[in-house]
Amino acid sequence: MSPERIAELKNRPIDLSDIPEVTSEQAEKFYLRHLDKDIFEFVIYMIHVCAGKWSQLPSIVYKKLKDSDCIDKLLVPYYDIFKTQVSDFIVYDIEDYLAARGISING
Repeated sequence: MSPERIAELKNRPIDLSDIPEVTSEQAEKFYLRHLDKDIFEFVIYMIHVCAGKWSQLPSIVYKKLKDSDCIDKLLVPYYDIFKTQVSDFIVYDIEDYLAARGISING
């Protein structure tokens, strides 16, 4: 592409009417298809760490984290921060998140 064409495209106004609206279902499908492997492994790891700390099956811990949106609203968005912390501190953050939503880790 020529430098003149690039300059022309950079200077034209953006027409937002050409951009289709994205439904939450489409966004979720995109998110699931593009979930980073490292984030996925981190979430699985934290489920197993919590299961060990709380003496529960990983399937029960997963259900608690999924039902409370902990995975989607805490672990995934803050992965870049959590990956630098010790897992015990992350478990405390998860416990605080669940407690704030009235979810008990005991049973």
